[in-house]
Amino acid sequence: MTRFTMTLRGHYTARHFPERARIHLIIESSGESAETVSQEVTSTYDSLREILEALCLREENGTVKPEAAVSNISVSHTHLALASKDRNENETGDVSDNPRIHYATIAFYAIFCDFDEMYEFVQKLDGYHNARLNDVSWRLTDSTNYGVGAQLRKGAFRDAVRKAKAYSAVIGLDKVKAVNLKEIEPQPLNPSASPQGPTYRHSSGVDLMPRDVVFNCAVEVYFEKLCGFGLSMPPAHNSLIGSYY
Repeated sequence: MTRFTMTLRGHYTARHFPERARIHLIIESSGESAETVSQEVTSTYDSLREILEALCLREENGTVKPEAAVSNISVSHTHLALASKDRNENETGDVSDNPRIHYATIAFYAIFCDFDEMYEFVQKLDGYHNARLNDVSWRLTDSTNYGVGAQLRKGAFRDAVRKAKAYSAVIGLDKVKAVNLKEIEPQPLNPSASPQGPTYRHSSGVDLMPRDVVFNCAVEVYFEKLCGFGLSMPPAHNSLIGSYY
């Protein structure tokens, strides 16, 4: 018996309109009084969180309602630092005369389920002099992520199977069997190949137009076929064995 083998790669790409928007906010303040600086960032944070909490509707047990416009609010970073101005900025050049400058920062994020409510919130954010929108990332729900993941893996495997069938037909084999499979690192997607839609750019420079969430999956599949003695393949097709695509 002769063993014929092929190792082929399968690829699949899927796109899905986002279901969630994770906005990252930064509140900053500086001044000579540590207490004043701390109060400024805390006051702004409390005010913004109050707006967000009103959109994060909850059941009596504390769980977020399915119809809530905001599903999560969380502080990711708080910081209070102390520094002094450069002595060259002081007329006397005496370091002791340099005023101590305090810096305070609160970074937090909120996950919006309703994009219209997100746009309204961002407009309100512009009314706070010490708060700014830092970034927006587009996401899917856990259940959708799971479904898309299953679709990706099936699509990548089927792509490899189609290639195996095409090669088998060329050399006269009826069927080959997949005997091993592993996921591999997919090639980076080419940004220029993605359709470019309109933008809705905030004054902070952040684009608020929802962008498709793109997934890419690649697998490497090992196929084999046990053939009877006397299998002959045209020399021109020998290069098909072990090819990678």
